Amino acid sequence: MSNSTGVRSLLSKILFIVGVIIILVLLAWAVLNFVPAVFSSFSKAGSSFGKLLKPSDGDIAVMVNNKDLSSGERFSAYWQFSPTEPGAYSITHDCVDSANFDIHIGQDTKRLICNTPLTLPADTVNVEMTAFNSKVDSFVDVPIVVYYTPAGQTESKFNGKSTVTIKNEGAVAGNTTPQAGNLASATLTGEQIPAKTTQPAAQPANVAPVTRVQNYYAPVYASRADLAISNTYSYPNQSALQFDIYNIGGSNSGVWQFTYTDPSQGNKVQYSPLQISLAPGQGMRFNLSFSSQEKNSEVVVISVDPANTISENSESNNNAYVNVTGRGTGSTNNNNNTTTTYDPNDDADLYFGDLEVGRLSGSRFVEDDTVEEGDDVAIRFEVRNKGGESTGSWRFQVDNMPFDNDDTYRSDRQDSLKPGEVRELTLEFENIDSGNYTIKVILDSSKDVKEESESNNTKSVKLEVEN
Repeated sequence: MSNSTGVRSLLSKILFIVGVIIILVLLAWAVLNFVPAVFSSFSKAGSSFGKLLKPSDGDIAVMVNNKDLSSGERFSAYWQFSPTEPGAYSITHDCVDSANFDIHIGQDTKRLICNTPLTLPADTVNVEMTAFNSKVDSFVDVPIVVYYTPAGQTESKFNGKSTVTIKNEGAVAGNTTPQAGNLASATLTGEQIPAKTTQPAAQPANVAPVTRVQNYYAPVYASRADLAISNTYSYPNQSALQFDIYNIGGSNSGVWQFTYTDPSQGNKVQYSPLQISLAPGQGMRFNLSFSSQEKNSEVVVISVDPANTISENSESNNNAYVNVTGRGTGSTNNNNNTTTTYDPNDDADLYFGDLEVGRLSGSRFVEDDTVEEGDDVAIRFEVRNKGGESTGSWRFQVDNMPFDNDDTYRSDRQDSLKPGEVRELTLEFENIDSGNYTIKVILDSSKDVKEESESNNTKSVKLEVEN
């Protein structure tokens, strides 16, 4: 009996020891696998609390994919916010000298107005933008601000911001030193000329407005700068020419440069000195003369911003081809038709180039002779002086405008056209009426110009306006 009891006691002790060992092994395994995770969770929670407690720049978390931008660089802005009521986002930026932003929504590009929120399409939480700094060799810090306005309210309830830095490191990409140009055989002079924008003449109150009349070199209010060569003119018998360069865009150009071929140096390409920044609508007039040329007639090629260092609305108007001649036979230009042939022995002679009807898409003219009632429509036409004298100031008239009351538009006085000069004008009509129209344009409608011929002063274009 006693031996049996002793065996059971020994087995119990052995089982107890084995149980303790198993429990210790299980505890060790738990410590190795669970405790680090627990501490890690505490660490993450602490990090999250830290983020929550860190002061934020507004209620909406606004972020950008690049805070350090070069002028003309495109970037993305996006934000996080959980509104408790329906509403809409809007975006703007603080007013900072020399800083501007374009915003790209679908196929449209708009210029943001500082401190003026632009309402965004529903559910928008990110946008593409382009940053501009018009001041050369400078950095600017600009806060971008996003607002949330609940539906039915006129004032925003939540906002947030993120600051970007925009740098402008100079006019020439890659910090390339601009070439000064060899002017030993050519003389180049330039002068700043004022912005020229022709405004519509006052109309009676019952006449639907003509909203814009603009010369070729007037600002087209595009978002970016746009340097354009216009009004090229060749001086007979002088191996010399004149041309204008205007900024017809919507932002400052920054410093810039142009090149020209020199016929007295075997048509070698020469570089102009750096030119001052042009504000929208401002221009420079240049005179270029050559000491000699190899032939009686030479084509001089002028190219604005040849290194493409300026972000422009269009590059298509950056080149001009001018026939410089000493025989007095006139000059020609194959770029934008800004100069045409003329007879130096004739009086002034206004006549038409192209006349088209269509619409304006931003700064771009789209030809279209069939539109719908209530649309806006535009006509664009070229006026040329193929005579040998300047025209002096002049007017034009538009008959049979696309309105039921069949009113006539009479322009303000237009600037004089030199021999061979061409000018492009655009008129826009708002909220037109249905019907079929033959719109007629009459040059020198007030008979101000002594002309070689007046038989070429009238031209018409047809327009169909559907219901």
